[in-house]
This record gives sequence, structure tokens and C-alpha cells, in this order.
Amino acid sequence: MKTPTTSRRAGMTLVEVMLAASIFGMVMAAATTWMLSMLDICGMSTGVALVSRDMRSLTAAMTDEGRNANSFIIYNSFTDRTRVSSISSGGDYLVLNISDAAGDTERTVGYYRDAGANNEGPVRKHDSAAGGPAAGTLPSTSTVQAWPEVVELSRGLSGTEQKLFCNYGSQSFMVGGQIIQKGARKQGTWENRATSTYNFTITPRS
Repeated sequence: MKTPTTSRRAGMTLVEVMLAASIFGMVMAAATTWMLSMLDICGMSTGVALVSRDMRSLTAAMTDEGRNANSFIIYNSFTDRTRVSSISSGGDYLVLNISDAAGDTERTVGYYRDAGANNEGPVRKHDSAAGGPAAGTLPSTSTVQAWPEVVELSRGLSGTEQKLFCNYGSQSFMVGGQIIQKGARKQGTWENRATSTYNFTITPRS
């Protein structure tokens, strides 16, 4: 007569469970590090592409409008309308006046940097041909944040005052700055940023 036997499934011991949990934790840590690295690369690539786009757009527009202008005025800032007249002095507000054949101002374009902390801020534009104030007039200083951005973030590098525009003699002006875009993600914050410096001189027609 055979004695009945009971079959038992072997379970995992505590040591095996702890070992499996440790391996799983290491795999998840490696996967997280890889994912954050991919976010870094993707974020920086996006920032570089946006900087290139902003630079091309700003350079093309300002070169075209600047060369077609008959005169220009540089002010200290949009809210401080102190005129910058000294050679090599800088300001954050450039006004371009374009005249018709009779010599009357038919279009006024203004570019200004709305600088905040760390000498950084967006570059904005008003244009009498695109819903801005009438030609030959300037908008109220209270509308500093009302006009559209052409560059999300910029730092001025012109002149000793570190402004965006510089009086480069009586016939030309220089644009010098640094376009900034959010770049790589680091420890939950966008600390690394894509930047590119631009510097060009424009001589309006007489």
C-alpha cells in the first residue's frame, strides 16, 4: 500500500525577493537616466533650432527696414525716451522712419528690448503699417508690453551700457545681442539654454 504524498511548490525565499527587487531598481534607475539624457538632447536641439529661426527672422526684418529707412533714432529704452546721440553709446529702443518721395514720414517702425532681470527680456516691435501708432509718432510708454514679440528672450551686448542698439556714427547703427532659448532639462529645471550672439551694422539710406 502506497503512502499518499503531498506536492508543494517551492516559493521564493526572502533573499531571492530582495535580490530581484535590487535588480529591478537598478534597471529602473538606468532607464530613468537614459530618458533624462534623451530629454537633454531633445531640449537642446529644439533650443538651437529656435535660436537659428529667431536670428534669421530678426536679421532679415531689421536689415530690410533699416536700409529702407531715411533716418533712425536710438533711445535709452521704451519707457525712458532719452535720446542716445553719443557715438558708441547704446540704447534699447530703435526707431526707424521711412519717408515718401516728398520727404514726409510714411512709416515708423520701432524695435525695443523689454529688459528685466539679468539684462534679459523679449524684443518687441511696433509698426505703423501693421496696426501701430501713426507714422511719425511713438506709442505711449504705458504700452511697453502691448506690442508683439519678435524674439522671446535677448540680452544686450552693445556699448558699455550692454544695450541692444549702438549709435555707430551719425549714419549707421549697430545691433548687438544674444538670443536665448530654453535648452536642456537639468534636475527638473531648464538650466542649460541655447544661445547665439549676433552683431551687425546697418546704414539707412540718406
